[in-house]
Amino acid sequence: MAAHKNISGKHPLSDEDILQAVYRVCFSPSGEINRDGVDALITTLDRRISDLLDEIIHLCEFQQSAPY
Repeated sequence: MAAHKNISGKHPLSDEDILQAVYRVCFSPSGEINRDGVDALITTLDRRISDLLDEIIHLCEFQQSAPY
């Protein structure tokens, strides 16, 4: 399995770890879809993607302003 790391390069997560966490959030113990969990996961991922894009933009702006 591939390992995923956060932006700082720490806390590697395997694909299996990620899938298990998503499964626990999105499905109830009986196997039914947990709509509140799915909505919360989507909101969290959307927010994190937005934060990452802001960090990328900031890094690009910083690199453009740095003297070579």
